[in-house]
Amino acid sequence: MERKELLNKFADAHKHDGLPPLANKIVGVFYLSNEKYLGFDDIVDLVDASKGAVSKALKLLMSIYRINHIQDPTTSRKRLFYLDPDGAEKYIKIVAEGLSTQNELIKELNQFRTNGNSEISDFIERTIAFNGEAIAFLLKNNERYFKK
Repeated sequence: MERKELLNKFADAHKHDGLPPLANKIVGVFYLSNEKYLGFDDIVDLVDASKGAVSKALKLLMSIYRINHIQDPTTSRKRLFYLDPDGAEKYIKIVAEGLSTQNELIKELNQFRTNGNSEISDFIERTIAFNGEAIAFLLKNNERYFKK
């Protein structure tokens, strides 16, 4: 399978992450590359996208701690980007906190229900329980795999 096709499949497999396909392709480039650091122009070439689109996607990926950058030691005008291993822990915490907030709001909203529909009430209770277990799993395994 060619690199371009593989990157497209990677982006498609991650389409439910809520990120644009280009952002997922950029993450895929780092999994594909033997290099720790990639320059902006290298990323543009590898994902075959415009500089503006790549710039926007990189800013998004940096805002959620998936990608980070350092100053290029050979020139003060360029940055080198890398897959951020330290950011993985932060990202998982953000996901768990978001899910926790959502779960608390589901509980609050559920207090206004009048138990008229037992099927929906049961679904809501199962959702709250599932979310609680998912949050605990994420936090426990975040410690296990990403905490230094």
